[in-house]
Amino acid sequence: MSATPSSMRRTVLAALRPLELATLRVPEAIALVEWEDMSILLLAPFRMQRRADRDLGQAELAGLVELSGLGSALSGVLGNGAGSRPCPRGFRAVELRAPA
Repeated sequence: MSATPSSMRRTVLAALRPLELATLRVPEAIALVEWEDMSILLLAPFRMQRRADRDLGQAELAGLVELSGLGSALSGVLGNGAGSRPCPRGFRAVELRAPA
């Protein structure tokens, strides 16, 4: 049986949790439930301060930059081949970094 998208997300979250991340907060995956042909990934709540539904800003970009650098830390989960990047398709961290 192949991994479902929800089971892969649970595995990635478990791999991210022990890392010391500067900008990202990783929720704990409590359970993965199969129900009526659906996979439901239940996440533990965590307190968010000074966060809101807002446009993509510096904090979000910093999180994406940090996530893009975690390829080696997640290689055991995602692999090293094409399509194994920890960031959304088309995202290039190098475009977001300020010039030196």
